[in-house]
Amino acid sequence: YQLLVEVFGTYGDCYRLGGDEFACFSTKLNQDLYNKLLDKFKHYTEAFDEETEYRFKVSLGSVVYDKNTDLKPSDMLKRSDDLMYKDKQKSK
Repeated sequence: YQLLVEVFGTYGDCYRLGGDEFACFSTKLNQDLYNKLLDKFKHYTEAFDEETEYRFKVSLGSVVYDKNTDLKPSDMLKRSDDLMYKDKQKSK
């Protein structure tokens, strides 16, 4: 959570959804800035993994609001969650 806040907190709000799932919501990012921040977040998580005695891995799923498919906030969360599980499968 701290890594999320460090990278994305300036641009939006970060929340713990439950268990080990977290989300950040922003209306201040364009795709280029988001990609730069995502690279920074990945670098931070890799560095943290190097510092710990245990394996530290983050699976990510992210989406951009789509007015045609996102009729309510939970629609975005569902799409993002699906992408996160796909990312998780890649690392197994």
